[in-house]
Amino acid sequence: MGDQTGDIVGLVSTAISSEASQDEFFFWIDKRRLAEASQLVRVTMPLPPEDPRVKRSGKGAITVIGVVEEVKRQSESQSVGADHARYNGKHEEAPLLPPTGFSYAHCRVLAVDPPFLIPLTEGLPVHVATEDEAGRGYGYPEMQKANSDLIVGLLKNGGAEVAGSAKLDTRYVLGEFGGHVNVTGVAGTGTKTSFLMVLVKMLVIHARAKTRKSTGKPLYITPVVFNVKGNDLMWINQPNQEFDLNSPDWEIYRQVWSSELFDEFATPFRDACFYSFPDRSGHLKLGLPPGTKPYSWGLQDVVEWGVEKYLFSEETRDQELVAAVLTDAFNHISRPDANAPSGRTLDPSNDSNVLTFDDLVNWISQVAAGKQGNGTSASHYLATRHDAASIRAAARRVRNILTEAEGVLEAVSSTGKPPTVTADMTCDPIVVDIDRLESAPQRFVVAAVIERIKRHREKHADRRQRYVIVLDELNRFAPKGSRDEVTKLFEHVAAQLRSQGILLFGAQQKASSIAPLVWENAATKVLGRTGAVELSAEIWRQLLPSVTRARVARLQVDEKIILQDCFTYPMLANIPLPPWATQRGQSAPAAGASTAVSALIEDGDDQ
Repeated sequence: MGDQTGDIVGLVSTAISSEASQDEFFFWIDKRRLAEASQLVRVTMPLPPEDPRVKRSGKGAITVIGVVEEVKRQSESQSVGADHARYNGKHEEAPLLPPTGFSYAHCRVLAVDPPFLIPLTEGLPVHVATEDEAGRGYGYPEMQKANSDLIVGLLKNGGAEVAGSAKLDTRYVLGEFGGHVNVTGVAGTGTKTSFLMVLVKMLVIHARAKTRKSTGKPLYITPVVFNVKGNDLMWINQPNQEFDLNSPDWEIYRQVWSSELFDEFATPFRDACFYSFPDRSGHLKLGLPPGTKPYSWGLQDVVEWGVEKYLFSEETRDQELVAAVLTDAFNHISRPDANAPSGRTLDPSNDSNVLTFDDLVNWISQVAAGKQGNGTSASHYLATRHDAASIRAAARRVRNILTEAEGVLEAVSSTGKPPTVTADMTCDPIVVDIDRLESAPQRFVVAAVIERIKRHREKHADRRQRYVIVLDELNRFAPKGSRDEVTKLFEHVAAQLRSQGILLFGAQQKASSIAPLVWENAATKVLGRTGAVELSAEIWRQLLPSVTRARVARLQVDEKIILQDCFTYPMLANIPLPPWATQRGQSAPAAGASTAVSALIEDGDDQ
């Protein structure tokens, strides 16, 4: 089919200033055809049969798959003035000489088979790529051979056409060769979280299908999603009333994906599990779905999870004297316990009688006031190792975090109800609501959940489990230039924990504002519509050609530019809008909703 002359859009040119190389080539466009930016093309070039490398390859020609990066128009006119003169300065007047000009395209090479790194020669016909050829440009055959191909949308082929499915390689998503996903885009039209939730849905479908086919090598996916803004992610178990399953707009998806896959995608996360924090009266906020569970941590939970260092702000942790007081205080009120996730638990027999956060504040305050500084007790130990000003500052900081995190931290109870965030098998998302919390408690909740998952994976490293952590507004939690404990945790996840099955799916409006180590370790980077100021940042100028950056600024709501470490050039894809509700007003009753996942998750939360 590719050899038919109707598929030829032009011929390769190697004119001066338009030379071909192993990475790029140019072609002039047949005046009877159109060529568009982002269109996928194919060129076949005969090889010299006498060359020994050609003989060894057993192939007499190479096939080059390319993508049109830019289309330009050129005429013989030397200036705008010459064109003006051609029409005698009057738009309605016939030109003295017929206009002459031509269009040409600049292409980037996506794939070459066999892999000879040589330029194309002039005069070769350039064909519109078929669906299979377009897929070869992005490594689909290798993905399919490894059973790692993951459909996420439609591969665009120009402005309106598609060239089959848009696929990612799960080996670069789930940690085998690379891991983590990062999405950049402006608020609203960037549709960052929507893309991540579509990706989560397709991963869940992929994992269940792979487990059914290969019970000896199952793949289990546990998505843990943080609801950062409003209640956008608190209704994903309900259908979106605005999503018409029978709309003709979805026919192309059914044709390309298959009706079976699309119908499976077009269902809400019926078994999603939701957690939110109570207010000071113990009630959950309005606008949450039925069955939402409250969460909180008491002092014993904080010690057993090993997350006390995440309670305090960057400024407090930078004050080494205050940090030392708090470290000594927590060490004193705890004891070893092999059954606790952190290996420690609250010691009810400690001589300071500290069982709750209120007890902790009172005890540290009394030590600072000199009321418990005598004898051989640990209170005396604190008073002799630290000055009174540092101890008072530590007491103030604990008191402040209790005020900021009211509802999240139990002041007068040693235990709360921490969210259950681990599971044994693939499940629908576990959604943890942090909307309306102040910055410090937001960061504590996120860090505590990640730390819990991290310790669980260390304890159960033999399980074939992948935890996908979905978090918008990543710049709040791992900002560029920060060295606090929460940022360090995110850097640790990004740099080291993909091999343990912990993957970060993060999003933000500006990638330039997050910790470089977090961003650089994302093997899959995605852009929705993004502002010009962000696109002018050094990270994007190094990564994207100027024409692609210009395209990103004009992307439609359902369009994404995708970069994956195995791609040689960014992919332009259409991503379907979510079929689940993203706010309460969109939701419709979901038939068949169940609580089976809750039992599954609770069984998997081994302490």
